[in-house]
Amino acid sequence: MASQVAALRRLFGVQLLLFVREPIAVFFTLLFPLMLVVILGYSFGRFHADAGYLVSDEQVPVLIAMTIATVGLMGLPVTIAEYRAQGILKRYRTSPISLGRLLPALVAANFTVLLAAAALTVALTWLLFGLRFSGNVIGVAVLTVLAAAAVFAVGVFIGGFVRTARTAQAVGLGTFFPMLFLSGAMIPRAEFPAWLRRIGDFIPMTYAVDGLVHSWIGQGLTTQWRPALVLVAMFALASAATARTFRWS
Repeated sequence: MASQVAALRRLFGVQLLLFVREPIAVFFTLLFPLMLVVILGYSFGRFHADAGYLVSDEQVPVLIAMTIATVGLMGLPVTIAEYRAQGILKRYRTSPISLGRLLPALVAANFTVLLAAAALTVALTWLLFGLRFSGNVIGVAVLTVLAAAAVFAVGVFIGGFVRTARTAQAVGLGTFFPMLFLSGAMIPRAEFPAWLRRIGDFIPMTYAVDGLVHSWIGQGLTTQWRPALVLVAMFALASAATARTFRWS
């Protein structure tokens, strides 16, 4: 047991180090949300939103949801596909390190990066605009974990199914941008026609954005059972699909 934990720790450290060595990944995951904090905050942040909150307050949970999608759909699939192209997955398959150890270490490293990005987003918003939060800390934490689990599972499925890193990047981007817009992260869903809102009902980002925003502005976790349940279901479906379609080579 101790050796397995040590192996997972080493894998986790390696994955984290590999991320830090990728300037593009660092920019889009850690720095780009901070740029949006500044741009959106100074442009619209002083406008009033819901329940006495300002736009600068509500943009924090939205940016956390966006970062989840960035990591899960633009990072994970490419990493897994690159590992396959370089023969790394095949070597793992013939070693004592199974898929059940590699993927948790990879996901854990990416979740750590997500937490760092979320902390930086909160800190910069607080420093520049002040930060109003009277919401449910536990609810925000739980929904962040569930949203990350659902979106990361979709990313692992994409990376495990497509054959090349270029294809994984294309599919990831092709999934990321529709999710970003249809979820209400960029444009409020109330502005959409009914048929477009209905399409948005079938993507995990919609429930990530809704759940995080509502928890942020004070709604309890018990009122967010629907987003939580949908995210759990999407995680289960994507994980089951990955188990059946994952390609080692």
